[in-house]
Amino acid sequence: VDYPWAGLDENYCRNLDGDFRAWCFTSEDGGFEYCDVPLCTECSGYDPQTCGCTSLRQQDYRGTINTTLSGKACLRWDDNSYTSVDYPWAGLDENYCRNLDGDFRAWCFTSEDGGFEYCDVPLCTECSGYDPQTCGCTSLRQQDYRGTINTTLSGKACLRWDDNSYTSVDYPWAG
Repeated sequence: VDYPWAGLDENYCRNLDGDFRAWCFTSEDGGFEYCDVPLCTECSGYDPQTCGCTSLRQQDYRGTINTTLSGKACLRWDDNSYTSVDYPWAGLDENYCRNLDGDFRAWCFTSEDGGFEYCDVPLCTECSGYDPQTCGCTSLRQQDYRGTINTTLSGKACLRWDDNSYTSVDYPWAG
C-alpha cells in the first residue's frame, strides 16, 4: 500500500488512515500501537471549516467552498473517480475544495478530463506554539504530525513503514 502524502519516513509515527491519533507498526504481522506524540495547543482563530493553514498547504481545510480563484464551479470528487473510500483522510465531500495530494493549496476539478484549479479558500492565521515537527493537532487526529518520534505510548519501538509494505509513493499528503 502506498501513501505518498503520509510522510512515511523511516519508522516515525504517523496517522495515514484517519485513526484516533498518530500510530506505528510494532510487529511485521500488522500489529500497531498509538504513539507518544504530544498534542499541539489548539489555536484561537483556527477553524478548518472556514480556512486552511499555510503550513499544512490547506490539507486541513474541511469547509464548503466550492469555487476556484477564477470563479469556476468545482465538480464533485466522484465525477473524477476520487472517493472518500480511496482517500478517507481527505474529506472528499460533494464538490468542496480540498488538498488531498500535498499540492500548493486547496484545489478542485473543473473538468471531467482532470483539469483542476486552486480554490479561493482563506488562509488561517498561523498559530504560535504550533509546529508539526513537534506535535500533532487534536482536531486533525495528528495527521499533520511530521516529527521523528518513533516509540509508542507503551514504549515499544516502531518498525519502518516499508517493513509492512507501506511506502510514500502513493500518499504524498501524509508528510
